[in-house]
Amino acid sequence: MPAPTRGSGLLYGGFQGPKAALIQQILSSAEKFPQVQQSKIQELLWAIIARARFKDLTNERKQLAVLLAPKEVALWQADVIMNFPQKLLKDAVDKLPPEAKMIFEAEQKLRDAFHDRTGLAFEELERIAVPNVETPKTSIPVGRWSYHKGGFFTRMIASGYQKIHLEVLVPRKYRLNRDAFGRITHWEDADGYTIDTEYAPNPPFTIPDAPGLKGWLFKSVTYASPDGQRYQVKDKGWVMSGRPAGPTRQSGLVFVGRDFYCQGRIISIQEWQEQRDRANAWRDWYDSFRRQLGLDPPRQSDEDDVTDLGHYGEGLRTIGGSPEDRLEWIAEHHRRQNESLADATRIIAGLGEDPAYDPSGDIALPGNAGAQRLGLSGRGL
Repeated sequence: MPAPTRGSGLLYGGFQGPKAALIQQILSSAEKFPQVQQSKIQELLWAIIARARFKDLTNERKQLAVLLAPKEVALWQADVIMNFPQKLLKDAVDKLPPEAKMIFEAEQKLRDAFHDRTGLAFEELERIAVPNVETPKTSIPVGRWSYHKGGFFTRMIASGYQKIHLEVLVPRKYRLNRDAFGRITHWEDADGYTIDTEYAPNPPFTIPDAPGLKGWLFKSVTYASPDGQRYQVKDKGWVMSGRPAGPTRQSGLVFVGRDFYCQGRIISIQEWQEQRDRANAWRDWYDSFRRQLGLDPPRQSDEDDVTDLGHYGEGLRTIGGSPEDRLEWIAEHHRRQNESLADATRIIAGLGEDPAYDPSGDIALPGNAGAQRLGLSGRGL
């Protein structure tokens, strides 16, 4: 199978299969033996995957067993392919489906290469193990964050199969204040970045195609950073609250062409619909995530934080223009506010503080099953 390329999306996953413990042990040991070249570790992994016989490896490759305990070498040998009469083996392979036959034949070539006493070079093994063919397309975008069961987020970007850029995000803590309507009035992260919001003294606006959602106009939004910088926006932007549910009636809106005219401000229908769709997506995601964690009934305070932080982040973007177009430190507020949403997700799972992460316990899963899985280790470059 081809290896994922730089343009392939990856998600984290766990080890499975009879060789899972062996491979994970090698990746974990790689960090403890920096003197062992990455190419040599790769050869050892290929030998195990090909079910080559340890006793038939070259003496140089046998020395790589330093990465394994004796009992693990014995486990490896319990899963090797023994010698069979060639005709019997060929008859059995010919009966396999085409896809399975192709995989078996590639594995057989790799196994024979390891049993070659001349000790084929790494480049020759690579041509067999990683064929130079087009990587299957995937709908997973490059740089997609995955929620890790350890209570944090990871994303992986591959450069071929030899190198993965791994990022780990442990979200910053946050604090919220709300008013009598449950709207967020104050957001603050652990480093002292704050956003204070005052709402216009108008009733909320609603429309029929988004039952249960309310729109609130901003009167002012004030950003402040720990070094004393402040930036305020007045009478611009709006935010949603709630979730689509049940019938409602139109309130406080006048149609002007394809836009709304609300309390003296113009709000495009497209903008409302985009936020409505994102609200639905957040709701569906939250319900799915809660079911996966077996949380029933939902914990109301956590649900409010996740839903409202999503709304609030979208609302801040309605102030106008990209934050990067104004001031970089305001963009930093938006990034940190997004981390609050990530931390709210982590809290839902009821996970502990400051999780430790050993990447050798995970693998990088390509978005297309036709590409190879990639192992991770903590040894770095």
